[in-house]
Amino acid sequence: MELEVEILEVREFEENFAVKLKETPFYPDGKGGQLGDRGTIGDATVMRVFEKSGDVWHVVDKPLHMGKVIARIDTKRRKDIAQQHTAQHILSAAFIETSGIETVGFHMGEEYSTVDLDVPLLTEEALCSSLRLANEIVQSCLTVEILKVQPENVGRYRLRKPVHSKVIESGESVRLVKIGEFDISACSGFHVENTGKVGMIAIFKAEKIKTSQTRVYFLAGRRLERYIYKVTEILGKVTSNLTCSTNELATRVDNLLKEMKNVKNFNKRLSERLAREIALRGNFEQLGNVNLVLWEDEAEVATFLPKYLENYLLVAKTKNGFLLASDIMDCSKVVEKLRDTGVVKGGGAGRSRGQIISDLELREFKKLVKRVITDADTSAQY
Repeated sequence: MELEVEILEVREFEENFAVKLKETPFYPDGKGGQLGDRGTIGDATVMRVFEKSGDVWHVVDKPLHMGKVIARIDTKRRKDIAQQHTAQHILSAAFIETSGIETVGFHMGEEYSTVDLDVPLLTEEALCSSLRLANEIVQSCLTVEILKVQPENVGRYRLRKPVHSKVIESGESVRLVKIGEFDISACSGFHVENTGKVGMIAIFKAEKIKTSQTRVYFLAGRRLERYIYKVTEILGKVTSNLTCSTNELATRVDNLLKEMKNVKNFNKRLSERLAREIALRGNFEQLGNVNLVLWEDEAEVATFLPKYLENYLLVAKTKNGFLLASDIMDCSKVVEKLRDTGVVKGGGAGRSRGQIISDLELREFKKLVKRVITDADTSAQY
């Protein structure tokens, strides 16, 4: 869609520029809960459109000069917005029709849209029956009409939600969106010409929000097509890797999770057994009355070592540094002295455990620890 517009003002805005037009064909972001238009003004790309103090501002990626230029609106994006918005009207009306559940909020995002329902717990039956009815309405290809109604005549229509009193008091005509005989509500956003152009509606998530509402995540139209393509691709790869059919996938994953749990439990038992054997074997370096225990292999073994050691200072290599643990030394003081060397950074500690962030090798860190704890002035025993 191309048309001529007139630039009245250009300002620097954050790291970009904001443009005000004499009359704008661009729909603002967030108005009516839907996404805004994108496109170009002159040779600048429109990145965002917002309304402030009655003026519509267009955030663009480069400065523009005052005067008349050609604006182009992304019609594919408009079609997508229309599909999602009409889908929301249908879905909200379906929840009322099947379950008496009202919509109290709507948000359209770049990837998915949500409706907030006035119900603390959405049952599977309510969700499925509403979605089934919504798609029946889509497949019925009902005409979607845009009506301009004078405020005094709004009461003649059975609206899904009442029009705000401020809108009525403004004296301006009210824009109603009528979907056959199924739904009618006030709305200023984009909509398709008939419900068939929505394609299909799918709900892929529902979660409780606040204390008495449920948020439903949905897709429609081309977004749903892309989602199905992506999911189909992922399913193909997963079923191929697991050598099973789609119908067998859930069972196969359940079995794998059980096997993984068993393996983790087995590894845990082995780690504890190894920790016990290491402690019984002894042969640790003595620093006074302290057994210096070094470990840089499986992290889980290090978690069990303190259970079987006595008079020890454990130094275990971790992904980002080192873990300290002791039953005879105050680790917080050891960590403090290690920091004071300026060789290591960060970390935190309690009396029995401490952490150091460092990229030193265990051999080098051992030298640093020995230097700290063998210094008489840095003794940190309980």
